[in-house]
Amino acid sequence: MWKSLLSLTFKDFEWIVVNDGSTDGIEEVLNEFKSVASFPVTIIHQNNQGKHIAWNKAVEIANGELFVPADSDDEFIPETLEIFSKWWNEIPMNERQEFSGINVLCMDSVTKQIIGSKFPKSPFISNNLDLVYIHKITGEKWGCIRTDCLRLRRNPEIPGTHMPEGYIWFWLARRFKVLCIDSPLRVYYQNEPGNISSQKNKEYYQNRLQINYVYLSWHLTENIDYLLKYEDIFEILKNFMIHWKGAFYLKFSPVKVFRDLKSFWPLFFAFMTLLPGVMYFALSVLQNKK
Repeated sequence: MWKSLLSLTFKDFEWIVVNDGSTDGIEEVLNEFKSVASFPVTIIHQNNQGKHIAWNKAVEIANGELFVPADSDDEFIPETLEIFSKWWNEIPMNERQEFSGINVLCMDSVTKQIIGSKFPKSPFISNNLDLVYIHKITGEKWGCIRTDCLRLRRNPEIPGTHMPEGYIWFWLARRFKVLCIDSPLRVYYQNEPGNISSQKNKEYYQNRLQINYVYLSWHLTENIDYLLKYEDIFEILKNFMIHWKGAFYLKFSPVKVFRDLKSFWPLFFAFMTLLPGVMYFALSVLQNKK
């Protein structure tokens, strides 16, 4: 990523780095980068807690109007920030508060081909729920997001790998539009091992289950209208069975699950899948013992 930052044609930006418990000597490298950078660099260190908590910390101190997330192995083309700035400033000032940001495409690191589907047209105004469920847009996407919008929606502070991105994207979709551009700006490395160290022990998996439980409790409640209208019924039932399996691993009672789902349709599907969920959990336990 460092080489991508140096090559950017748009120079008015800051770089916030959150070192999520890396033990591979990255601190010296980051300090060296900071000493020679022509742009402001802020380095934050945290114990290995996960990308979603690192995200919270970066958003909290960011100074710019737009926030561009990037992983340590990401690359992007030199014109990336210039393109973001151009399209953002083309949105009339009196309409800009209606938008959370800009979505763009990603390209494969090996083939340089676009990953997944393009948007229906470019530019295209939509939201992230409509993109997924109505327009069936697939594949890795990227973009910039208004910093003040992100401050409205913090990730839960549950240590683990990461909170599913839909927790923020779908929440924003209920409140803001997004401008979609068919420009492949980010180079995406698929199936690459991450640089964040994490010991996959019992605590790790427990935290991961808690993150997924929080996400599914929210998603299956708040976005059930999209699921009912655009998802296959078997996919809906599968999601609820997965939710039950996670709840049983966490030793949550059915009463807690019902309370966390809160509205009629989620409660209906949870009731319908309780017994299948028990069987799914039991099968998973047996498979893990083999």
